[in-house]
Amino acid sequence: MKAVPARMALDCIRNGQTLFIGSGCAEPVLLTRTLAEMAEQFSDLRVIHIMAQGDQHLAQPELLNHFRYNTFYIGRGVEAAVAEGTADFTPINMSEVPAAMVRGTVGVDVALIQVSPPDEAGQCSLGISVDIVKAAVMNANIVIALVNENMPVTRGDSLIPMDLIDFRVEGSDPLIEVSPPPLDPLSL
Repeated sequence: MKAVPARMALDCIRNGQTLFIGSGCAEPVLLTRTLAEMAEQFSDLRVIHIMAQGDQHLAQPELLNHFRYNTFYIGRGVEAAVAEGTADFTPINMSEVPAAMVRGTVGVDVALIQVSPPDEAGQCSLGISVDIVKAAVMNANIVIALVNENMPVTRGDSLIPMDLIDFRVEGSDPLIEVSPPPLDPLSL
């Protein structure tokens, strides 16, 4: 599969669809940043994100007419948006999400994920995001993968074949890092 630019891959998204974004430090930042830059061409996109760690480009109040952000976990970067009502919070146990995706209770039209480069057998690793991302990939109509040489390879149930990926976007940005909070006097 030939790599395409992020904008070309994201052009397949249609108004009214539900987008799933890979979680935590494996968020495909190149894809979410580019999607935010393309916001004017979209309306009524529902964004599902289980745990935000980076800047939440799509949860900004000025993008509310384009994206409706829904998180399953209130993490860094979305607390204010949820409190102000410009983003939603759906409480659900993470262990229940894959079955909800299979049943269609949690629908996924497009999955935006980040993976390692494929191995000799054409398998990509989900790396540091082996949670509900595989269920999103298996149930999405379209999968757009940021293939990042910095994503480590993990084994077990973290591998997905390249033939499940509809659009491959190359990237080499560092993964998101989460710094611990500063120590307060009680913690010292």
